[in-house]
Amino acid sequence: MLAIPRTDLALLARLVERFMLDKLALFVTGFVVPPLFSALVVLAGGSLPWTFPLVGALVLAVVLWLVPDWNVRSQARQRRRDFRYAFTSYLQLVVLEREAGAALNAALENPAKITEGWPFQRIHQALTRARHGQEQPWRALSRLGEEIGVRDLIDLAHTAEIAGNEGAKMHDVLVAKISSMRHEASAAARAEANSRTTAMWVPTSLLMLGFVILVGFPFFSKLLASG
Repeated sequence: MLAIPRTDLALLARLVERFMLDKLALFVTGFVVPPLFSALVVLAGGSLPWTFPLVGALVLAVVLWLVPDWNVRSQARQRRRDFRYAFTSYLQLVVLEREAGAALNAALENPAKITEGWPFQRIHQALTRARHGQEQPWRALSRLGEEIGVRDLIDLAHTAEIAGNEGAKMHDVLVAKISSMRHEASAAARAEANSRTTAMWVPTSLLMLGFVILVGFPFFSKLLASG
């Protein structure tokens, strides 16, 4: 097992600390808001069931406690999607390096050095550790795929290990993977666009319904009054 650098551990500790502080702050907010709302209603001369502050506080506190978890999962999905897009470009650069006559290890490492984007940095770090540890680069990429939850890295690594070091087979493997990932990305983008378009019908329909009610209410009110 490779040791985790101290800088990464320190960053992870800060992120976990911030995450827990956010959860705690939201939990306290959810627990305090319903009683305050009930107090304001009472001061204004209204009344609410005595169970509202307790039940409302518990429900809102639990919901707000889970909000950071939902945000983290959403951000993780987005970052995996960003990584897959960047990895497709990376593989295309690897193919170009191989076509230019570069050795396999050089073709894998050189494209990862050309940008400071975090996907390329993670690939570069994995390949550098593999080179220093005298490990096959594909195994390092497979382990990276397991760490960040990107299946394409794992599948490509297994296929590349089967293909071996033969240039023609490796070229075909990379080209096929690029084509597959681009097709999947295009299909995912179309599906997301269709889902967003469908989702927009709900607020648009509600807005139109509200406009119709606002415009038509005076007319129907006078009609009913005259009848």
